[in-house]
Amino acid sequence: MANIRDYLHFRGDLSLLQDPFNEVDGLILSEISYIDYSGIVKEEPDRRVGFEEATEAFFDGKDQKDLSLGAILPDEILDLCKDAATAPRFSGASLTAYRNVKKEGAQDSEKMQWAVLTFLLPDDSLFIAFSGTDDSLVSWKEDLDMAVEDVLPSQKLAVAYINELASAYPGKLLRIGGHSKGGNIAVYSAANCAPSVQDRILTVYDNDGPGFSAEFLASPGYKRIKEKVVRILPSGSVVGLFFKNDRKPIVVNSNAKGVFQHDGLSWQIYRNGFEKAPGIRQDALLFQNVLKKWLSLMEKDEKSRFVEIIYRFFSGTQKRTLTELSDDKLGLLSSYKSLSPEERALVRQSFGKLWSSGKKVYATELPKALREGKQNVRKSKPVKERKKDFLLSVDGTKLYTKKSVQSKK
Repeated sequence: MANIRDYLHFRGDLSLLQDPFNEVDGLILSEISYIDYSGIVKEEPDRRVGFEEATEAFFDGKDQKDLSLGAILPDEILDLCKDAATAPRFSGASLTAYRNVKKEGAQDSEKMQWAVLTFLLPDDSLFIAFSGTDDSLVSWKEDLDMAVEDVLPSQKLAVAYINELASAYPGKLLRIGGHSKGGNIAVYSAANCAPSVQDRILTVYDNDGPGFSAEFLASPGYKRIKEKVVRILPSGSVVGLFFKNDRKPIVVNSNAKGVFQHDGLSWQIYRNGFEKAPGIRQDALLFQNVLKKWLSLMEKDEKSRFVEIIYRFFSGTQKRTLTELSDDKLGLLSSYKSLSPEERALVRQSFGKLWSSGKKVYATELPKALREGKQNVRKSKPVKERKKDFLLSVDGTKLYTKKSVQSKK
């Protein structure tokens, strides 16, 4: 099975003129935006540095501990960056306008983690890559805020950034992309930038990013760029099914299990595209319904208060990252004890609603899904193998097995 690093090894010798930019390239550059190029790639859009030169400078003199991307991001992204920077496919590419903003001590409404990197590609286009969630606690706070706030601080910054880069490079065509939260920000910024900039956008790559509100999906700006959005989800997607989305996704195979399919390096490649899966897995859609049910049981004020308390609970340990937090169990206990009785009660109540939502959804929907699934599976097929193959179509209305889908083609 091949992933995006294998793609670079086998097809990285083909220039963008020989084989035009594709969805796999979009994921590669989106993943590279997790690399911290601070001090190497300048913030100003008129100052550029070669992709290979910047990458050599990033790795120069660093040991493995200094290079680690933290608890949630795979360190294989570092190897991917080396592969891409030296591949003939991106030969001559340069980097510009790197921004990395963390506001941890700000007011709750202004806390954010936001990073972006622009590639000037050999085909004379720009690729603007927004980073997703990193190891910092403030980054996770912003993720939780998506359930509460209509607009995030990082989304506002992204809109201004797109307009700035478009102005700095007049006439150049744009591609925009990101992974996880970065995919959400890519779509949001494309929908809210100036109409004249929207006209220059070729494609927006949303790699397993969370969705939006119904109001956003109905907005004129989003409708103008909707057909340019390429939404890509692994078959076991969790993050990419959060909230609403009206773009039919490309569903791809992953060699990881469960929530770990969120890792773009686990997505399988076939030639110059992704290996397509028949649809979203049943267990992923059931989990999506649990979250929908849970959020529907809480008023906006309760959700906002819950997010605030959870963040204060983790940040009360004085740790700033998940990596640091994982080594401080006593600190977590002490921080929990520092919450007031009322705050602890709200946390227990909120998690109680999650447990109740899970029981209701699985009690009502799982038996039905299994019954429908059995009708599409050969009687001779072992039950253990049968369960692995259960897949729902993207709209969740029909259950297939891999074999039954292939037989229809």
